[in-house]
Amino acid sequence: MRYYYGGPDAWSWHPVFGLIMMLVFIALVLLLVYLFFRGPLRRLGWHDQDLSGGGNALKILDERLARGEIDIEEYNQRREAIKQHQKE
Repeated sequence: MRYYYGGPDAWSWHPVFGLIMMLVFIALVLLLVYLFFRGPLRRLGWHDQDLSGGGNALKILDERLARGEIDIEEYNQRREAIKQHQKE
């Protein structure tokens, strides 16, 4: 009987190659999951989250001023209120 790879008890690369391929497959699956959920999470605003919450409030206030919903006087009052709340 003829044995390849050095005989029946010889070590071969098949287990190592299988382990490498399994790790590559897992990495590809994780990459696909990340790419699939990245767009919807960004549309929900997850990339704009500020831990203090003040940055987002100031941004909304700026947008309201730009759209003309509030005037400069009201803008300044609300901006000061937000900044005082952030200091607390």
